[in-house]
Amino acid sequence: MTSERRIPLFIGRQSLLAALRACVVVGLVLAISVQGSRATCVGDCGGDIVVTVDEIIVMVRIVLGEAPVSACPSGDANGDGAITIDEIVLAVNNALNGCSASAFYRAPAGVQPSGPHADGTGVIPNGRLVTPTGRHATVETLPLNLRVGPTGQLFVTNDGNGDEDLGRQIQVIDPQTMTVQRASSQHFYGLAVSPDGERVYVANGPANRIDIFAFDGSTLTPASDPQITFPAKTFPIGLDISTDGQTLYVTGLLSNTFWRVDLTTGGAQPAAGKIGNLPYAVVVSHDNTRAYVSSWGINNGNVSNLVPVPLPPTNPNANERSSVAVIDVSTSDPPALVQYVPIGRGQRVDNQKVFGGSHPSAMALSPDGSLLYVTATNIDLLSVIDTATNQIVTELDLNVFDDGLQGLYPDAVAVSPDGHRVYVADAGINAVQVIDVDPAQRTFTPAGFIPTGWYPSALGLSRDGATLYVASAKGLGVGGNGDQLVDIST
Repeated sequence: MTSERRIPLFIGRQSLLAALRACVVVGLVLAISVQGSRATCVGDCGGDIVVTVDEIIVMVRIVLGEAPVSACPSGDANGDGAITIDEIVLAVNNALNGCSASAFYRAPAGVQPSGPHADGTGVIPNGRLVTPTGRHATVETLPLNLRVGPTGQLFVTNDGNGDEDLGRQIQVIDPQTMTVQRASSQHFYGLAVSPDGERVYVANGPANRIDIFAFDGSTLTPASDPQITFPAKTFPIGLDISTDGQTLYVTGLLSNTFWRVDLTTGGAQPAAGKIGNLPYAVVVSHDNTRAYVSSWGINNGNVSNLVPVPLPPTNPNANERSSVAVIDVSTSDPPALVQYVPIGRGQRVDNQKVFGGSHPSAMALSPDGSLLYVTATNIDLLSVIDTATNQIVTELDLNVFDDGLQGLYPDAVAVSPDGHRVYVADAGINAVQVIDVDPAQRTFTPAGFIPTGWYPSALGLSRDGATLYVASAKGLGVGGNGDQLVDIST
């Protein structure tokens, strides 16, 4: 009876249906955008010293068992891991009368220890909460790359320190069962899957080679294909494969090089000249006539006798810095640079130049190939390039929050099969940002966020676009290494 009398207090000004709709639309944004700090004002799920109707509805859902307490830690006034009707009443009072001026900020997790929780959420070391949506599979450390095979399997890299013997694994996930199989592979980042799904290519940068695996639909085994090797200090890293499966394109991170590999012979043909400055990812056009390479352009290849190499770069505005290289691969001649497209070159952070550059990293083409999406990771932008003219269509500011703070760190991008939606992994706020696209009008509108694990680092889409796959580099956080607590108070 008590709950029946008190719950309607915060619904009076609008219908429950409208309030719930608002919760569905906005809740994901709140769960992500304000995780950095929240107030102790009871019911202030968003940490902005204001209690809203939507936040009280979240508390009610927690009481009904429809949401975890982690959805609104500030609703748990006494820290007992549950939310009661009395705490909802306190929240209603705060909504009606305002939060106390003495409310102070604290980590959203309060006194919860860091590490994964049994309910699929987690607490990371700075006290922020991660509440990823969807189903989960546990993979090896720091997955920076993910590819969806033609029959739906997910191929995922293991770019962290590896296992106890520092060995790394290439991983295959069955999306139906979320089971994971692994094959030993010393690699870093680079990953490509043949159009028929029978070959998987991984970049073994330290060994200056590409390792090849055969895939029979369930198991990865080393293939007997011709070896693909490169000169010393190439460090192959970015991989993409032609639509006919005959050619592999490779970037050389340390040597500022670009390569075309004949997969029949294993022969590697270098571009006619140096490409980029710390060239990273590569994407090949749908018609196999152009390749696009994101060039970090920090300080690699600086001509200087100084040790260490000076920062900022002696020539920070060189064409190959913070840019995308457009490369002609349409003939049998060595790949040739067409031009560089500067990415976010004129942007500033806090009215200061960013000497690290815009850090263009991940790229993805629209389904018709007319647009290339590029994440400018250092400055929270999504650059869009017209591939017919190689001109910038727009530089979309991904930071939609009023505070203007930098740090979303967009590092992965995927495009829906119809081209009407773009997904961007915002590693800095543990979310995937959704961008609505009108391809005809060429408008790009931020539409909201999807909560993920800690530091989303790679994205993929099912063939029908109905399922988004997200690799989180740091999972749900890491708890204590031991099983005993040590009293350090004395």
